[in-house]
Amino acid sequence: MMQDERSCDLAPNNLVDLGKEGMGYDVDFECFSVLEANDPQSQFRNVLLEKSFLFAKSIIFLHRQIVSEKRDYEISRQFVRSGTAIGSMVKEAQNAESKLDFIHKPGIAQKECDETYYWLELMVQTDIIQMEEFNELHSKLIELLKIIRSSIITSKKRIEDAKSQLKPKI
Repeated sequence: MMQDERSCDLAPNNLVDLGKEGMGYDVDFECFSVLEANDPQSQFRNVLLEKSFLFAKSIIFLHRQIVSEKRDYEISRQFVRSGTAIGSMVKEAQNAESKLDFIHKPGIAQKECDETYYWLELMVQTDIIQMEEFNELHSKLIELLKIIRSSIITSKKRIEDAKSQLKPKI
């Protein structure tokens, strides 16, 4: 399906081919803006959402490969949970109920990055995955972590700046 042919209805079996990154798999799609966030032409582009979504896809595809080759199930299951939670926390931050909640959700995403790194390192050290797989995901994970940390720092600074403007000057 070409990008401009993507529809946004709530039909239960609406599938969208996400192209090369999707490794030939179709992904269930409900009317949401992850695709819109990934579109470089979109005014709603969110690089963190885009990268965390693509990272989650990579995690899922690696998990499927590990399980299908019967290399592991339990550790890779923990890996897929923490690796996909990063993007879900980033998405939840978009609907934060307050500025502090907006900071809290990326904070959880940061913790999920750390946990994902733990599982990734454990899997390479126990030969569940190869070093090439580790290196590819590790670099993406570090990039996500840097963006998340920067977002948290910027958000905290904005809150502090807003507070300091409200204080009466004596």
